[in-house]
Amino acid sequence: MINHDSIPPLDVLSLKLQQLFDIDKITGMHLLSGGHLCKNFILKSPEKKYFLKQYRHKVSQTVHQIKHAEQYFSDQGIPVVLPIKDVHGRAAFFVDHNWYSLFPFWSNPPKDVRDLDDNALCLLGEFLARIHEAGKDVGREIQPVLLWDRERFFLEVKELELVLEQQPVLSKVERQIKSLLKIKREFVESNTLDIHDFDLPYDTIIHCDFSYQNVFFSEDGLKIEAVFDFEKASIGPRAFEVARSMFVCCFDDGWEQRNIDQAIVFISAYIQKQPLSLGEFQQGVKMYLVNLAHQPWVEAKVLLKNSVNYIDLLEAHERRITHLPDDMDAFAKDIYEKAQK
Repeated sequence: MINHDSIPPLDVLSLKLQQLFDIDKITGMHLLSGGHLCKNFILKSPEKKYFLKQYRHKVSQTVHQIKHAEQYFSDQGIPVVLPIKDVHGRAAFFVDHNWYSLFPFWSNPPKDVRDLDDNALCLLGEFLARIHEAGKDVGREIQPVLLWDRERFFLEVKELELVLEQQPVLSKVERQIKSLLKIKREFVESNTLDIHDFDLPYDTIIHCDFSYQNVFFSEDGLKIEAVFDFEKASIGPRAFEVARSMFVCCFDDGWEQRNIDQAIVFISAYIQKQPLSLGEFQQGVKMYLVNLAHQPWVEAKVLLKNSVNYIDLLEAHERRITHLPDDMDAFAKDIYEKAQK
């Protein structure tokens, strides 16, 4: 489970930035919503704004891998929002028990899920294909993607169940979480699939968090200008990320025919640029959903942190989890075959 440190004192951070980046005194710091696994801030100085990311990782080796992935994809021609180097030539720095990177500020914010039309989804699918093409057959400087662990799930979910049991009366959200945890526990207890049962190659650096939330579109919406947030970059199967990105980009606000139609547009754009067989796509969908069922961190955020910022994410999460019993092979086949037309 994730446990963030407190927001760094403005005076401490300001002094550090003056020393490392020759920036005048920071006059304001605003914590952004989102950033589910990290903390993101907008910083203001007398001259300009900056974007500051606080990494959840405390180990420099992991932060180095993130910086390696950013630079690698940029060197391959992918437009990446790169960090500003400090006076020592570093892309990250340590202050007040946390690693940070300072980035240029982008005035054009990422799109909202409700603003994703067919053109935007097509651009997203094509851009993901570009990332995967650039990430093929690379070395092993980056760790493999970390997927589900059955024992860890039972360890963590029991803590949440105990918290719920201690409540004299459950709120609506707590009842929602209790129901979700019940579905997940039953699924995990009956699940016989192991990671090694999937015949998908770990041969590509994947972004592993690619979505509409982590790209900047041009003002006219006709192209994606840059991608950011490589915190989860890892070596893994393309099909897993294709499925994950499809669910996030196309099913974040519902599970209706229009969402399925959006998924068809997204997958069509991807497979026109990168080959992906029906079998690979089906395995990717299944791998993503099995992994999702083993992750109780969203419920932990809402229950233990009382964070209202995660309610929308919890509801999107619930929609996917309630479809676990569905025939996902048939679901994936329908999308894939229509995407080929």
